[in-house]
Amino acid sequence: MPVTIKDVAKYAGVSIATVSRVQNGIGQVSPETQKRVLAAIRQLNYIPNRVGQALQGQRHAALGIVFPDFSGPYYSGVMLGFENQAVTAGYSVVVLATHRRPESTQLIVDLAGRVDGLVMMDRTVSNDTVTDIARCGIPIVLLARSAITGMPCVRCENRQAAEELVGHLNGEHGYRKFAFLGNPDLSFDVMERWQGIQSAIQQFHLPDPDLIRCEYRQADGRQAAHDLLASGQLPECLLCANDEVAFGVYQAMREAGKRIPQDVAVTGWDDVLTADLVDPPLTSVRQPTQQLGDVAAHTLLTMIEQTVKPLSSTILPSRVVFRHSCGCIGKGCEFRTEALRP
Repeated sequence: MPVTIKDVAKYAGVSIATVSRVQNGIGQVSPETQKRVLAAIRQLNYIPNRVGQALQGQRHAALGIVFPDFSGPYYSGVMLGFENQAVTAGYSVVVLATHRRPESTQLIVDLAGRVDGLVMMDRTVSNDTVTDIARCGIPIVLLARSAITGMPCVRCENRQAAEELVGHLNGEHGYRKFAFLGNPDLSFDVMERWQGIQSAIQQFHLPDPDLIRCEYRQADGRQAAHDLLASGQLPECLLCANDEVAFGVYQAMREAGKRIPQDVAVTGWDDVLTADLVDPPLTSVRQPTQQLGDVAAHTLLTMIEQTVKPLSSTILPSRVVFRHSCGCIGKGCEFRTEALRP
């Protein structure tokens, strides 16, 4: 017999209205009460009826994709690949950006009741929430996030590319002192990049790199670079978590009268279209963002239409692209990391 909101209220010792307020993130609920209600929801494995209704043989001809936000060209590339696959298969696409809103869990549960399957990206909701939704039978594909047992995951290779990048910067240019601008705690991909950098540093017996925690917008990179400049501890090379952060570093260095790469080398990640157009052209790591969306959609459609549940992860290759911002002259050189399938 399905668990109802009344069961949750009784279990938590609160009113039905209080459970509803906690679910929808509206009204004033004390932290203690909220914790008790959420514990009851999890303990009873309660999912609102609209999700259950969606599982009773209904088809919506729609796929859902959940992003943390829409800032930057990375997401547009993923979205293009995802939408192309969905539309070709006759599905519409419903997109949700969580923006770290407290009501994100309820928003995603609501979305699950309106689509035939979900792609869940990193930094959206917890693994526990994803698992709870999957238990109801909703097909889920993980995208650029840590693995969850029993769910297929699609992501790009990060660690090997980061190791190759540091190896080139040290071996070809002689850089020894690095700083990484990003926050590994906020992104699975960035965590892997940081781990790859640390691995290379140990391999080449280099001084420990500085970790400059910042988020991933251009303004964040600019502020992080200004803070470094103010500290008087500017390293030889700044490794940025993505190209937007690198563009912010460019801005800060121009404002401070510093030259790239003469005064400090800079690298990015993602290799967005403008990376080759900035001055100097940005050394970056190219990710197949459109292919990420394409493969995620294809995997999800396979689960929906063929009732096949792929369990292995798909790891797409990344390519390091060297340009003048690291000290390479002319077109530089390129090499590709191998695609991996565990």
